[in-house]
Formats: sequence, structure tokens, C-alpha cells
Amino acid sequence: MKIQRSSLNERYTRDVASRPPTLPSPRQAILVWLLGIFLVLGAGLLLGLIAVAVARSEGLPLEAAFALIADPVASPLVASPSWISLNIILNEVIVFVLLVLWRRRLGSPLGAIMPLSLPSPRALLGAILLPFGLAPIAEVVAKLVQRALPFGLGPDHFVTVVSRGTSPLLFVLVLCSVALLPAIMEELMFRGFVTSAFSRFSPFVKLLVPSVMFGLFHPEPTLAAGTMVLGIAFGLVRLYTGSIWACIISHCSYNAGIICEARFLAGPQEQISSWHRVGLGLALALLGYALLVGVLGRRILARFNLPPGRKS
Repeated sequence: MKIQRSSLNERYTRDVASRPPTLPSPRQAILVWLLGIFLVLGAGLLLGLIAVAVARSEGLPLEAAFALIADPVASPLVASPSWISLNIILNEVIVFVLLVLWRRRLGSPLGAIMPLSLPSPRALLGAILLPFGLAPIAEVVAKLVQRALPFGLGPDHFVTVVSRGTSPLLFVLVLCSVALLPAIMEELMFRGFVTSAFSRFSPFVKLLVPSVMFGLFHPEPTLAAGTMVLGIAFGLVRLYTGSIWACIISHCSYNAGIICEARFLAGPQEQISSWHRVGLGLALALLGYALLVGVLGRRILARFNLPPGRKS
């Protein structure tokens, strides 16, 4: 009896191990995405009420406090690096909680929805170059949207606010909250959870759908438009390297790069998008893409146990 029970346990263990991992479905990914948007908007409203309470504690009448927080230019929610950073941290905490709860519900192995393989140096170089190469196109797209929808402050405003007028210590803290934390949480969400939900579809769908969802997760129209273009860059990194780490490093490097540029060099609002910059960016993007394609080729050859220089 013991031998038979042991044999049944071993067979059950083998059957469980041989099953493909449970991945989120597209409907589940869209549901989590919509829930995330709803919670982020609610968190923004809650933060606004907290800001009103702070303004009231400083002696402003209630109506004046509400008017200050609702002001699209003077509100501390859009004019203070500390409040902007706090808002971003709150949003990323929401994303983290959603991912943890939904992964527990699915019971998926972490590596199945968030591949944690370490990228090669060549892959990292391509991953870093690609979003910087597509950045001028993202700027052009954002400007076109801003002309069509002339409201809102746009991403340039927020980059300038968080990068200038802060002490070195506060700048480091802001850099961590604005560059590092979103890179980790958003890549785990969109290049991990969401991309794995569309793994059964074509590479085009796996690239486009998470990029659009990534852009629309940012409610400001010009920010959403530019973010979609950058999402394509991060999506290509995910598809060609198969590594979330490469996506996180790519995203963080880009965020940190534009913030440091705004602080130490010319601000984004002082730069003029031109076809020369777009052309230079495309050349840089092609270089990064070529490096990523080379990495994919090596991965394919490794599956057939062929050295890179031999033909089958």
C-alpha cells in the first residue's frame, strides 16, 4: 500500500510539473488594467483632498484651498517635486499590490509571467539605445496631440518641475521615485503580466496591445501619446531579449536620462523637435534594434546547439 501510494504521489508530481504554467488571459489583463486606472484616479483624488487639508492647515479658507489644488498651473500636485513624487509612488504601490494579488489568484510561477533571465551586455546596450532613439518621434507625436487637444501641461512640464529647483539630496530621492520605481513596477505590469497574457498571439499583437495599454495608463493626453511610442521600444526589448531585467534597465535609463538632461543641460521646453533630431534618433534606434536582433539570433542558434559562425 505504501509503495502504491508513493507511486501515485510521484505520478501526480510529474503530471503537475509537466503542465504548462497558468498564464493570465487577455480578459484578465484588461480587467487588471482597468482596475489599475480606476484605483490610480481614486488615489489622485485622495491625494488632492490631502493637499486641500494641508492648505487649510496653513490658514487658507476652504474655497481658496480647493481653488489652489484645482489650479492647473499653481497646484502643488503639478508644481511641487515632492507632491509629484508622492503621487507617482502612490500609483506604483497600487500597481505592485494589483500584481501581487492577481499572481496569487492565478498561482502562476513568477518566471512564467516575468522572465527574470539576466541580459547580456550586448542586449543591455541595445535596450538602452532603443528608447533614446525613439524619443524624438515620441516628442513629435506628443506635440501633434497637444495641438489637437490644447489642454493639459504635457510631460515636459513635469520633467522640468521634478528636475530643477531641488537640493541634491531631494533630487536623488526624486530620481528614485520618478525614474527607478516606475521602471520596475510598470515593466513588471506591462512587459511582464500584460505581455504574458497575449503570448498566444502574434508578435505584432504582443508588441502593440501592451504598448497602447501602457500609454493609456497615463491619463494626460500628450503624455499618453508619447508613452505609447516609448512602450514600443520597451516592448521590442522584451520580445528580443526575453528578459524583464532588460526592460527595467531600459526604462530606468531613459527616465533618468531625460531628468538629468533637464537638470544639468537644456530643458525639454528649450529644445525644438526637428527632422534632424528625428533622423539622428532613428539612426540610434536602428543601432539599438540591430544589437537586439543579434541577441535574438544567438538565442535561436543556441536552441539548435549551433555556433554563431556555422550554417546548418
